[in-house]
Amino acid sequence: MSMIDLEKFSWAVGVKSITEFMDACKKLGKVDVEKIVCPILCLASEGEGRSMLEQAREVYDTVRSEKKLTRVFTAAEGADAHCQLNNLSLMNETVYDWLDEVFHVERKTGR
Repeated sequence: MSMIDLEKFSWAVGVKSITEFMDACKKLGKVDVEKIVCPILCLASEGEGRSMLEQAREVYDTVRSEKKLTRVFTAAEGADAHCQLNNLSLMNETVYDWLDEVFHVERKTGR
């Protein structure tokens, strides 16, 4: 884990030191992704860094339920930030298209 990742995660969980960060991590626990039984969509952005991309791939590879890794969002798409915050329209389109597939929703023509 890089120093930038540590700073990002520390900010996200509201701590100011590595000790506080480690304590917060211990409280989080670990999710057993092999027990996930519902459809799952794994999304990542290239700007999130190698460790986040590896985690997304690891979850995708481990989950046994119906799954789809749509793509890794890119800077060229303007969606390379964490959670695609710099292009929420594209992220929303991707998620809603996937939900349409999961729930077998047919699109109406004539937009």
